[in-house]
Amino acid sequence: MKIKRLCFALAAACASTTCTATAAGFGLVAHLGAHLRATRLAVRRSDLAGVVVGQAASVDLMDGEIADSPIGANVQVPGYDLARLSNQVVYRDVERALDSTSLPVPDPISPIARP
Repeated sequence: MKIKRLCFALAAACASTTCTATAAGFGLVAHLGAHLRATRLAVRRSDLAGVVVGQAASVDLMDGEIADSPIGANVQVPGYDLARLSNQVVYRDVERALDSTSLPVPDPISPIARP
């Protein structure tokens, strides 16, 4: 996946009412065995985390920035090679560049078809 810009990853509208546990705003997410590779990226203003490496998943980021988020990268894989998230990637204006708290990842709105 080549991403030029991703801005405003906002929490779901139900975040303060009916879906508080799964409404957080994530920029990029790989979860449950998924692999995500993003190059030339700009992920800005996510309500919770710019990128999430979920259970049994992997993410490779190259050449870009994660900015203006409480958490830059949330990594839920023990022993994950953090160099995979920092290959010419700048974390700017984030409260924590790295977090390993297990955050609830929302279900996709609709299934994504494989090519």
